[in-house]
Amino acid sequence: MIEFFSNIRTEIPQMPLLIHSLILSVLPFLMWLTLVNRDKPLYKTIWSILLGLQLITIYTWFFWAKLPLSESLPLYHCRIGMFVVLLARPGILKDYFALLGVVGGVLAMIHPDFYPYQFLHVTNIFFFIGHFALFVLSLLHLMTQSNLDKLNPKLIIQLTLLINMSLIFINLLTGGNYGFMMKTPILGITNPFLNLFIVTTLLSFLVLFVKQIFQKVRMRASLKTEES
Repeated sequence: MIEFFSNIRTEIPQMPLLIHSLILSVLPFLMWLTLVNRDKPLYKTIWSILLGLQLITIYTWFFWAKLPLSESLPLYHCRIGMFVVLLARPGILKDYFALLGVVGGVLAMIHPDFYPYQFLHVTNIFFFIGHFALFVLSLLHLMTQSNLDKLNPKLIIQLTLLINMSLIFINLLTGGNYGFMMKTPILGITNPFLNLFIVTTLLSFLVLFVKQIFQKVRMRASLKTEES
């Protein structure tokens, strides 16, 4: 238990392929579970409580461990999305972050960005809990409360660009790498302006892609309803 909450850094853990595969398999299961339970208020309540507890716990630990502002602010795309999906009222902004939450939930499981502590550490275990909760609550919102017709491609690109430009400014002030604006994972590019282009283009494309999927699914569902 002491090691679980330890503030002594070790190294970024390497996840075995089998465990990584099992974690990835959780996503389609959560999609099915959310589809089945989308109209049950208790299902949303459970995940909302889980996400709320995750955020309280992790930021309490950040404060206790005295992490610098370069690491402890809730300014990664998914962290921002967690607060918006959990607390914001339905609207364009919540629709956008719900789409981003689905994208971010998948990307986070494909390439987890661990903290430099052992694998079974509060930061790394709660990394999965938080992103699973974000994924589920984003799906729930998109299935039940979103109005994606108002979220046009131009607005998606503008919002993504505005967020990323703001993150570059914050990174310059704190020395952080929020949103991977200063150094991208895998590619390792350290030019913030090139990263701005890469991350904005990638996220905008993926958000638009997820939006199209949900709109097509809704259209088919409405056609089936009319036919029956």
